[in-house]
Amino acid sequence: MKSSNVGKFFLVTVLTLISSMVSAQNLIVNGSFEEPVVVADDWPGYLDAGSLTGWTITPSDLGHGVNNNSDVEPFHGGGRPIPDGNQVVFLQYQPEVATPIALSQVIEGLEEGEHYLLFFHAATRPAYPGMDFTVNLGNLELLSETRLNDTGVQPYESFVIPFVYTSEAVGDTSELIFEATWVQNADSTILFDNIQLRKPELSVNISGPTLIAQGNDVILSTELTEVTGDASYQWYYNGIELEGETGATLTLLDAMIEDSGVYSVEITDDANTITAAFTLLVVESLPISTLPVIALFVIALMLIGTATLRRV
Repeated sequence: MKSSNVGKFFLVTVLTLISSMVSAQNLIVNGSFEEPVVVADDWPGYLDAGSLTGWTITPSDLGHGVNNNSDVEPFHGGGRPIPDGNQVVFLQYQPEVATPIALSQVIEGLEEGEHYLLFFHAATRPAYPGMDFTVNLGNLELLSETRLNDTGVQPYESFVIPFVYTSEAVGDTSELIFEATWVQNADSTILFDNIQLRKPELSVNISGPTLIAQGNDVILSTELTEVTGDASYQWYYNGIELEGETGATLTLLDAMIEDSGVYSVEITDDANTITAAFTLLVVESLPISTLPVIALFVIALMLIGTATLRRV
């Protein structure tokens, strides 16, 4: 490798990620149900409706509470740990009452016309009938009636619900309500954990080679998370717009040394705009890697060891 290329290699091999977005704040109070903390001696950890920080459970006289993350049935279940923190809230239907039971919280800080994500985990009590549940924000239906069946020892199910907040759709109160109803005329329990309500955090990962020999093709691919709506792309080379390069991937055919540099992509969706950068170094030929040498050395040691065992 030429000395000028060596210097350039150290200059452009720094991977940068630039984002115009500030980490979104969870608007839920006590979304992991860690306050108050339930210890093992409190099992099964039933709480009065007024003592669950940030939340209201109605009717308050039905079965509900917080369970600590122990190996004790029925809420942990062997091989099915609580997904976030040490505790999980549960709502328990009692067939003699036959009344839906709801977990709710009034949300503050919602902004008109902004995009949001509601995220939570849910499960049912192993070996018991499942539950139907809905999720509403005031008058806005976020999740229509959904059947959550007995999950046995399977992990909690994850729900991610995007929506746009408008005061017209939500109405007078921005109360977030998880309402559960019975599936069969039998005792059944639904569990919720790690409830988050926040703005989506668009992020991108660019994958591709950082060092190649000239004459090879290069493909830079993007992978997005928490994208809202349709995303648009624009690629740049050393800050200069690449005309017509508006796709999720960038392909360089027969790359040459002068193609070395910083490639970046600006991505815009319905809620955010971010920019990510990727460095590429093209050299005349790749240096001999030490990895094959190490691999051969390990194989040689294995062969020597095998031969020694045979002699023994």
